[in-house]
Amino acid sequence: ILADRSLPSHTAALEEHGAGGRGLRGRTLHQLPARLRPDELSPGAVRKALLHADTRTAAGPDGIDGSLLRAAAASPTFVAAVATLMQFAFAFGALPQGWRDANLVAIPKKSGALNECGAYRPISVTSLLARTLEALVQPLLRTALDRRLTRWQAGFRARRSTRQQMLLLQQRIAE
Repeated sequence: ILADRSLPSHTAALEEHGAGGRGLRGRTLHQLPARLRPDELSPGAVRKALLHADTRTAAGPDGIDGSLLRAAAASPTFVAAVATLMQFAFAFGALPQGWRDANLVAIPKKSGALNECGAYRPISVTSLLARTLEALVQPLLRTALDRRLTRWQAGFRARRSTRQQMLLLQQRIAE
């Protein structure tokens, strides 16, 4: 994964794409503005996440399981490399191909005959490193989105429910 040749070096990507025209051409990843290198993706945060990798979940197509990530978290070199990859992915929106691949697994539903296709639901098992990145970036995205959504938007937001929305609607109608 760390030697994925399909992922350009961060310097080459900056020179080629100009980082979206934001005046970042020619800079290395470590010279990017802090907003593109959030603390949630620092080596310390990545190490903590790797130490808490779930050992009971299935490994993705790369074959790396939670116990291997926990053991690798002891290596500062490995943690720094993974943190750099995650920061690159966040800053440029480019993931290594191995993190985008998934194994499709059919899970039987609670009802239905097991010899029928409709009795199964598919799930995609992605790389544990990709899942770790998702878990680290999720609070950043939630915070950014919460600032942009109106206070009336309730779907898929913490501490907001459809019951609350129904009560607000009922109150508005009564007024």
